[in-house]
Amino acid sequence: MSQDRKQRLLELDPETLADALIELADRDTTADEVVKKLIATPKEKHKQLKSKFAALKRSKRFIGWGESADFAYKLELLLSEIKESVEDPEEGVKLVAQFFEHDAYTLGRCDDSSGMVGQVFMIDACDLFIEYAQRCTDKRWLADLILQLNEDNNYGVRDSLFHRAGEFLTEPVIRELIGELQQRTDGASTSQEHDFKTRHWLLLIESLARQIKDPQLFEQTRRARGGKLNPAAYMDIGKVYLESGDAQTALSWVEKIPDDHMSQYDRDKLLKEIYGKLGEREKQESVAWQMFRRSPDKYSLEELLEVIGESKREEVIDGEIPRILDRNGYTLTDAQFLVEMNRIGDAAEYIVQRAGHLDGNQYYHLFDMAKTLESAGHYLATSAVYRALLDAILQKARSKAYNHAARYLRKLDELATSIKDW
Repeated sequence: MSQDRKQRLLELDPETLADALIELADRDTTADEVVKKLIATPKEKHKQLKSKFAALKRSKRFIGWGESADFAYKLELLLSEIKESVEDPEEGVKLVAQFFEHDAYTLGRCDDSSGMVGQVFMIDACDLFIEYAQRCTDKRWLADLILQLNEDNNYGVRDSLFHRAGEFLTEPVIRELIGELQQRTDGASTSQEHDFKTRHWLLLIESLARQIKDPQLFEQTRRARGGKLNPAAYMDIGKVYLESGDAQTALSWVEKIPDDHMSQYDRDKLLKEIYGKLGEREKQESVAWQMFRRSPDKYSLEELLEVIGESKREEVIDGEIPRILDRNGYTLTDAQFLVEMNRIGDAAEYIVQRAGHLDGNQYYHLFDMAKTLESAGHYLATSAVYRALLDAILQKARSKAYNHAARYLRKLDELATSIKDW
């Protein structure tokens, strides 16, 4: 459709298009901005950029949540104007840095619950900064610039430049930058409380150490930041050793994480990767089976098939279904697995046998499941799901949801006529 529109517009004469754009610009401020950008000379574009930065700084009006998407779009337009107006990489870097310096005048007066405005800084502005920075020859100047920017980082968005420094700085310059950050943390020890700023610099050193694949520095910094290491730290340190090519040391760190740790899946996934790098095929397969058996779902299935081969997909699924049907109790994970594997008949049997255990508060999952069961003609199982959804509303007397309850009740009446065996 958009291609067809474009072709038909191209067939119009320029005067007609110009008149339409002028009329649109007179009616809408965003369209007016686009028109101004299209017709501006390079000198005018620079002037417009300065004017827009000044307007951002000057404005005090609070941007509510409902306006944040439009505000984010206007900030994106400002970045696109920089990109189209400025060719010189050093000048471009300076302008994007100036954009970051306006975080207080944007995020500081905005309800960014949706995160859309923050993303303009952390993704769009960061991408544009890197695009210019990669063409800059003075890498030391760039390092000084992002360090200076991060001296005042009340909204956290300026960290994104550090987290991607490896894309535009050389390793020697990054190591110099790390030295600058370490000087700022002088006097810190594992036994004393760090102030916010010190902890922030340590976090940035960790990020840089990971980018240059220096696990010893990462480990040393994590110890300085957190004192006594915990399982989450073991996981992070293990990942960095693995990324740096030292799978054996990575294994020694991951093995410190207890089997009952809350991030059990992430630990086993990392173990599976480590065993793969070490060529420990049997152990890798054992961990993959352990991940799948603990929580059979489409993700753990893919992790398993990655090791044992895609050709065994149906064999694995066929072997797991009897285990699910024989297990006592009900879990949403098991029910979803049967549906996701397109074993709808088995899913219907599973739900009917455990109808009294369904949790109607799991609305988002159960409602989709009900539609799938109904479309496959499993009306008794569908009825059990809708009954659970209805009961959940009535038991908590959620009056605001009574319209949904009424709809579920009508659906139950409709299904009842199609059920032959209750």
